Amino acid sequence: MLDTVSINTAESLLRQPGAGAVVAGMLYLACLVVAIRLFRRCMPESRQQSYWLIVIIALTSVGIAEGLGLPAQLLQMMRDGTVAQGSYIGRWWMQIEVIMALLAAYITVVIILKPLVPPDRGSAKVFQSLGMLLMFIAIRSVSIHELDLVLRMPVAGQITLNNLFEATFLFFVYWRLRSAQQM
Repeated sequence: MLDTVSINTAESLLRQPGAGAVVAGMLYLACLVVAIRLFRRCMPESRQQSYWLIVIIALTSVGIAEGLGLPAQLLQMMRDGTVAQGSYIGRWWMQIEVIMALLAAYITVVIILKPLVPPDRGSAKVFQSLGMLLMFIAIRSVSIHELDLVLRMPVAGQITLNNLFEATFLFFVYWRLRSAQQM
C-alpha cells in the first residue's frame, strides 16, 4: 500500500510544471551543502579553502541563475536579436563562434584555476565534473536550434531531456563531492 502511494505521489510530482527545476534545485542544494562541509574542514587561509570557496561560489551562482531562468532568457534574447537583424539563417555560424569562444574561456579558466585545485584526486574530479556542468549550461544557452528541439523532448511527465542532462551532471558533481569528502 505504501509503495503504491509513494509511486503515485512521485508520478504526480513529475507531471507538475517545473518538476525538472525542482529536481535540479535539490541537487544544487545537496552539492552546496557538501562543498560547504569540505570548505569548513580545510585549514584556514589554505589553498584548499580557496578552491572550495570558488566551488561554493560557482555552485551558488549557477544554481541561482538556473533557478531564475537566466540561461533561457539569454537564449530568447539571442533568438529575438537574430530575427530582428534578419540573420536567423546565419545564426548557426554565430552559435558555433560563441561555442568556440566558450571553449576558449573554459580552457583559460582551467589553466588559471588549476593551480588552486588541491592535489588529491577527489578535488580534481570535482573540478572536472563542475567544468562539464558549466560547459553544458553554456552550450545549451547558445542553443543550436536542432539541439534545442532535442533538449525540449519530454522524458517523464514534465521532465525534459534538458532537465535529465542537467540532473545527471549535477549528480556527478555531487558524487565527486561526496568522494572528496570521504578522503
